[in-house]
Amino acid sequence: MQGKRKGAEATKLQRATVYVRDDFRCVYCQCEVVVGANNNNPAAANLDHYEAAARGGADRVTNYVTACACCNNRKRALGRNQWYATLRAEGHTENEIRAIQRRVARRNNESINNRARNTARNLLAVASDRS
Repeated sequence: MQGKRKGAEATKLQRATVYVRDDFRCVYCQCEVVVGANNNNPAAANLDHYEAAARGGADRVTNYVTACACCNNRKRALGRNQWYATLRAEGHTENEIRAIQRRVARRNNESINNRARNTARNLLAVASDRS
């Protein structure tokens, strides 16, 4: 495994865009994530580098996915093929893995990302107005 590289801190807009795009659900297990929760909560929303930062994964919305703290901690810095092999070893079916791959593929859809970004901007504006 390569050395751990700390990814750049995602902006509030990037985080909100990814959470909105992924419907506030972990792309791996589909649990509803809790934004702002402490990572001791297994459902705490985490921004995961799909291609791990430690393996050179980019700090961009197209490489970020929503993960619960539990899945993000299990995935660590595994590459995607290693992650899928781990899931298979845990008994996940090929259909379940293909469903994860379809959810992850959404991150590359420009139209979906643009709609999510617009919604995220609106959510952040409302939150800012309330504070």
